[in-house]
Amino acid sequence: MSKQILVAIDFTPITTHLIQEAVRLAEPGRAKVRLIHVVGKDTMTLWFDRMTEFTVFGAPEQTMLEQMRMKLADRADELIAQLAKDFSKPDVEVTGRVAKGSVVDEVVKEAKAIRADLLICAAHQHESLSHTLLGSVASKLAEKAPCSVMVVRQPADTVRD
Repeated sequence: MSKQILVAIDFTPITTHLIQEAVRLAEPGRAKVRLIHVVGKDTMTLWFDRMTEFTVFGAPEQTMLEQMRMKLADRADELIAQLAKDFSKPDVEVTGRVAKGSVVDEVVKEAKAIRADLLICAAHQHESLSHTLLGSVASKLAEKAPCSVMVVRQPADTVRD
């Protein structure tokens, strides 16, 4: 049976480290690494959507935001394809895809779809109030994932003060 490792990436500096860890853990010839990036709703988008509900913004702004989301998704497709190509080895297949929606929901859905044996995600260090109140994506993934979750910290040389 083939081992499936899912790696949730966000194109921050830790992304390369996450993929390297997955490839390192993959059993040569018996494991597949799947990358997923989710174009989700960030704080600015949620604010914009909330204001749109109250008709502060109109159709032109909604169209502009949707075009921006589409451009982000297109660029993410290009980047994830390049990462998959760069990290594939003769004995470890790396593939990737971009999803749209809630980061946690989409990553969990992908883990179920590919029957992941392991989910790897980043431990980002945030000091925002929303992070404290809502919890991190990594902790939510650990709660909801159908498989074991490995939370990887940034290597010391990429941590910012």
